[in-house]
Amino acid sequence: MELKTSLYSGKGFVEILDVIPSVIPEGFKTRDAVIANTAKISTNSEAFIDDIQVYNFIEKLFSWGHFSPFEQAVLKFRIKAPYVCFSQIDRHRTFVYSSQLRRSGRYTEFTKEDFYIPEYFSGYDRIALIDLIDTTLDMYNSLIQAGTKKESARFFLPAFCIMYEDVLTVNLKNLLHFFALRSDTRAQIEIRDLSNAMLELTKLLFPYTIKIFTENVKPINYVFNEL
Repeated sequence: MELKTSLYSGKGFVEILDVIPSVIPEGFKTRDAVIANTAKISTNSEAFIDDIQVYNFIEKLFSWGHFSPFEQAVLKFRIKAPYVCFSQIDRHRTFVYSSQLRRSGRYTEFTKEDFYIPEYFSGYDRIALIDLIDTTLDMYNSLIQAGTKKESARFFLPAFCIMYEDVLTVNLKNLLHFFALRSDTRAQIEIRDLSNAMLELTKLLFPYTIKIFTENVKPINYVFNEL
């Protein structure tokens, strides 16, 4: 099963590199069983034995607002996206960066292929952004040729549309909260596209949880009118 989706006109992508639990428990069809049976530990009760029981119990977890069992599931994503997306992911403070090895502007030189131009830019905005990228890249390259360090010359580039790549890890509870906020129609389109792609990939691994979540979407820690 390929757990990867292309994004941003082929310049970016998101893929799942790893997941805990790594295997589906024997006798069940999905990893959701691990979440449900972990929750049973708190009441010292018998584990579930089939998928119908698991699905029904996960529905109850959502109705009770009891989300801590979802912390037992952890996903590792590899993401290549415009920097503007990473600045919004950072805002959640619940993603763990496994590498913090985003492409270094100190050791590599940027080219035109490293910049994202939104598809919905179709008129003056598109012309203006392309012109800005071309102009600043010419200045950037001229500075480097004149002896300016790459780490200093990059100050002249439009940072928010530069494509970056990183690996990050998050538990399923916090990921659901991310989806509730970033897949909302009021979210910026770039982060919304990324969030929707991550949600669809997550659904392949935790189909019961994501189905119930999408039927009951709301931020886990807040409500919108309090943000």
